[in-house]
Amino acid sequence: MDKQPKQTNKITVKINGEEKPLKENLVIHNWQQAKREVAATSEETNNESSYKQLSTLLKKKHNRKPRTLSTKNKYTRNLKSSSTRSNPPVLIMAIASAITVGVLIGLVLLKIMVKDSATSEIPPTTGQEQPVTGKPSEAGVTHPLPELDFVILQAGYFSNLDSVDKLKTELKQKGIFAASIQEEDSYRVFVAVVNDLAVGKKLREIVADVELWPKEVGIMNKEGKSLTKDEIAFLELSSELFGKLTEEMTMAYTQGEKYVFSESKLSPLLADIDQLKEIKNKQVEAMRKSLQQTIKNLKQFNQGYSQESWLQAQASLIQFLEQYDLL
Repeated sequence: MDKQPKQTNKITVKINGEEKPLKENLVIHNWQQAKREVAATSEETNNESSYKQLSTLLKKKHNRKPRTLSTKNKYTRNLKSSSTRSNPPVLIMAIASAITVGVLIGLVLLKIMVKDSATSEIPPTTGQEQPVTGKPSEAGVTHPLPELDFVILQAGYFSNLDSVDKLKTELKQKGIFAASIQEEDSYRVFVAVVNDLAVGKKLREIVADVELWPKEVGIMNKEGKSLTKDEIAFLELSSELFGKLTEEMTMAYTQGEKYVFSESKLSPLLADIDQLKEIKNKQVEAMRKSLQQTIKNLKQFNQGYSQESWLQAQASLIQFLEQYDLL
């Protein structure tokens, strides 16, 4: 077989009618790869744009002034805003009104003080007695009296005054003075007073033909009405003096001829009572005389120790109790 000439795959290019072998290396571009390059370029461009925007935002945020936290609550802000909106004339009127009211109150108080001062400096009217220490209390005003506790030798207990008066008359005919005090709706008639129940039991036989019972009693919840200061002072002092005299009467009976009356024990009380000059109430004045007579009779008993002197001292002392109870 005839051998055909060996073909070589060559490309010839004619340039200006001359054939020249093509020696340049042809670069064949893959279109898919080109597409990826274009996409990558576009993505890179987009990333760069996004970075620039983000950078701009960060700069703005960095340059913004920091916010400070306010400790004022909503109420404070509202109050401030409302106060700024308040009307100045209204505020001025309110202040002026407050000052006016304060001045008026001050004037009223000053007037009252001046009136009281003028009243206290008014001298007493000529021709009328105006005791300095014995000014009477207001009409209708009562003063509580001290309570008294003691032991009596009771001769009778009645619910009506007729029976009381009848027994008193009978005892008086026998030479025995009796007094009475009221206890609720009843009355106790008695002939002597001591400060000890045991001594009272021994005294039951002191009066012949009269049955006696020792009883612990008291005068309580008494009030004096329309009394002067001196009269109130006397009632307070006399209650203490009555207690001491009751004690002296008890010792005088139990000690007999050994008893010694010591007036010095009573001197402070008697001196205070003597200084009370403004005693206008007749009943209070009678009470003072009864206490003075009791002391006088005790002195007489201390001289002769007779039972008659002791009973006379008792009569003055129980008379004081009856008058005290009638206040």
